[in-house]
Amino acid sequence: MGWVLDGSSSYYVVNLVSGEVIDLEVHVKKGLRQTSQRHGNVAVVKVNGHSATLETHQVKRGLPRKPATKITLTIPCQKTSRTVELVFTGKSVEELEELRKCFPSIRCH
Repeated sequence: MGWVLDGSSSYYVVNLVSGEVIDLEVHVKKGLRQTSQRHGNVAVVKVNGHSATLETHQVKRGLPRKPATKITLTIPCQKTSRTVELVFTGKSVEELEELRKCFPSIRCH
């Protein structure tokens, strides 16, 4: 994400084997911020040399309201003076846990 200065985007990530769909929101902001709302379990993790905040909590979405898990990864980058926030939302806790294994190798610059 070295070329993004400020903005947001949304994606659907599909596991072609299981058919599970995960919503992915990407938010990039100028400046170093901790934008986590701290609604659930919060942990500090290392992401490509940066200390990042990882928040996991339960939400309700859709009609009728069904439970889902939301994982928010907030990465403040001192080198680029930006904050990158990745928000993953999905029904399957197992699918989101598999994604968490990839977090240490995420690059912001």
